[in-house]
Amino acid sequence: MSNELVKADSNIPGLEDAGPEDLVVPRIKMSCKAGVFENVLNKDIAREIECVLLTRQKGRQLWGSDDKIECRSRDRVSGSAYGNCEACGRGKWREEMREDDAERKKLCRATYEFLLLMKGQQVPFAMMVATPTSMGPAKKYISSFLVRREPLFAYTTMMTMVEKTGKSGKPYFVVNFERGTEVPAEDQKKYMDLMNRYRIHEVVDEAPATEEKAEDLEDANPDDIPF
Repeated sequence: MSNELVKADSNIPGLEDAGPEDLVVPRIKMSCKAGVFENVLNKDIAREIECVLLTRQKGRQLWGSDDKIECRSRDRVSGSAYGNCEACGRGKWREEMREDDAERKKLCRATYEFLLLMKGQQVPFAMMVATPTSMGPAKKYISSFLVRREPLFAYTTMMTMVEKTGKSGKPYFVVNFERGTEVPAEDQKKYMDLMNRYRIHEVVDEAPATEEKAEDLEDANPDDIPF
């Protein structure tokens, strides 16, 4: 990982006082249908990404019947369309929905938005995990740091698209998270500083959370759905 992290000031002529508040954090678009990660800046695509995860933000999003995001919450507290998440029934799982795919589709979906620094990059990227089948691996990976009381940036992370087969025989992809090498303590301090200056809720733009709708739940392997 590069140690030349973005500083509060800049040596760019005419932009000497530029800081994180001036930057729209670029995005990595994750496609679990095509099985690729796409860098939205240069359109590069890859099946795997080596990075350091700086932090994650919990959110929710509800897809409408027109395949557009109907409501989005960046904090699981307040939604863009329906307000108070606690008072909204669209996000509440009920046991009777387990075998009712039509009812499950009416629910908003939990999301994670990661702030990450890719290998060789100096500016962090944002990436949202929004499909139900990839939320399970994300939760397990985060849990592995929680139980050890370690920050996500204590180790490098390798994210890989893994192909699965749905009940209909059609393929779909799930993101696998793998812990890499331990990050030296001095570098962890730099990543903590970078995390604090590029907090997702302060810096990331209001671009659509994802360009594709989550896969159909009835076709996904039940073992991959974290309900």
